[in-house]
Amino acid sequence: MKKVFVLALLFFITKISFAKVDSLVQPQVRFSPTMIANLLTEEKSYLKLTYGQPYKKGRRIFGNLVPYGEIWRLGANEATEMTISKDFEVGTKKMKAGTYTLFALPAENKWTIYFNKKLGQWGTFDYQQSDNLFAIEIPVETNKDVYEGFTVEMREVDNRLIHVYFLWDDVRTVLPLKLIDSIETPKIQETAKEKRKRLRKERRGK
Repeated sequence: MKKVFVLALLFFITKISFAKVDSLVQPQVRFSPTMIANLLTEEKSYLKLTYGQPYKKGRRIFGNLVPYGEIWRLGANEATEMTISKDFEVGTKKMKAGTYTLFALPAENKWTIYFNKKLGQWGTFDYQQSDNLFAIEIPVETNKDVYEGFTVEMREVDNRLIHVYFLWDDVRTVLPLKLIDSIETPKIQETAKEKRKRLRKERRGK
């Protein structure tokens, strides 16, 4: 009888443990709405940000709900994703058109924005620093209006220059993106074997 009781207790503990692990790993219910901010530029290039929109609800946001010095999904639910139809420059880095995941590392006076190559991430559970392609620091500004919901806006402020605004509570940050002509894909150097094969074909063709 004692052996049966011990086995039952172990089964119960194991079940609870797996439930806790699942709650950490698996996506949770989406309590925040999914929002899309998009922009079509004068030259018909397309920029879209998909993000979850959390709300202030009387809370102090930065340095509290969103801690300083911790990676943030830049919204709620899945990590924010950015899709752009044209090659672009951010800071000193030239990037190819495509879709990127965006993360932020907030501090009191600046944010660090990370362009991450892994898509479809829920929150920061699967975040790996090694997946970051580039990082840029942007200053924190005080906004005259208080935004109840986290909001992304974008504007083409000059020829090929886009400003992406992140707005929440009384905080505003601006991410500048510069559209550029296509980045040339570097040619892969021909191997010795490939060169011999090419020369044989050329000789046969003469």
